[in-house]
Amino acid sequence: MLTGKSTRRMTLGTKTAGDMIAKNVKEKHVGVKVQYIKPNHDENGKLLSVAIHADGLPVVDFDHVIIATQANQAVKLVPNARADHVKTLSSFKYVWSEMVVHSDERLMPLDKSNWTIGNFFIQPNCPETKRRKASPHYTPNGQEEQHGDLQGIQIKSGLDIRDFNKDGLCDCSPGGAIMCTVWQNISQPLNMDKCGDGFPVFQTWNPWVQPRQDKILPNGYHYFERPVVTVETEKALENLKAIQGQDNVWYIGAYSLPGVPLLENAANSGLMIAERLTGQSRPWKVHPIGQTKQNKAGKLGSLILLVLLGVVLCSVLYSRL
Repeated sequence: MLTGKSTRRMTLGTKTAGDMIAKNVKEKHVGVKVQYIKPNHDENGKLLSVAIHADGLPVVDFDHVIIATQANQAVKLVPNARADHVKTLSSFKYVWSEMVVHSDERLMPLDKSNWTIGNFFIQPNCPETKRRKASPHYTPNGQEEQHGDLQGIQIKSGLDIRDFNKDGLCDCSPGGAIMCTVWQNISQPLNMDKCGDGFPVFQTWNPWVQPRQDKILPNGYHYFERPVVTVETEKALENLKAIQGQDNVWYIGAYSLPGVPLLENAANSGLMIAERLTGQSRPWKVHPIGQTKQNKAGKLGSLILLVLLGVVLCSVLYSRL
């Protein structure tokens, strides 16, 4: 996604893709809670197997176990893990996210000419909001009282917030000051047969203003954790790479590779471990982030050095004439 010329999407959605991948798996246990994973060693410390203890199933021994969960969940699945495993997995940070799918155009920019796939808004009431010198206030009749340098919240945020409550301003969300509304009609190949072509579908993250109840789609609210990239993440990734495969336990997921911790990272991390275990390669080429640019920069640098060397050589020859 980040290294190609364009973004590629699965036309039938991620669920269909998952079903297609899983159809060739001989044995699947869905909805079964894994209690814990335990590497078994003999009296000399030699690894014998990796056992999985799950509810309602007999204990099963495996040669390798791949844990495809969040880092903060993986650390709970291996209670007797080595100290460096626990420390590494615990160093990845997560925050709770709230997301709602709806059709309320009020959570989009006032001016429709400014509508884009991703629309970001800043909550002026949050302490973290930069440039904030004083909180503006809207009177019950909708008249704005000007304060500090925030003159016209609907202009600065691109959102008319006077419509959401009588005071105009909402409390700061636990998710922070930034709200993002994604225009799904543009970003996804939606099937609009039931709703009609003119039906708008939006996906709003961290909604510090709520859409109207009658505009929320069925099962529209979702709450889950998301990994957060911090200044410590690079070191955590180095440590994770070092512990991979110890006791034949492997950790994969969106958090486990550099870059944006989304679905692409999660899928790629699984493929990389599968390649290490099987010795086989995926049927397409992979360019790590930055590799193409680095290669181009390296070629350009070599060309510049070659030109400089030619200039120096010509100067020396000319001076001897």
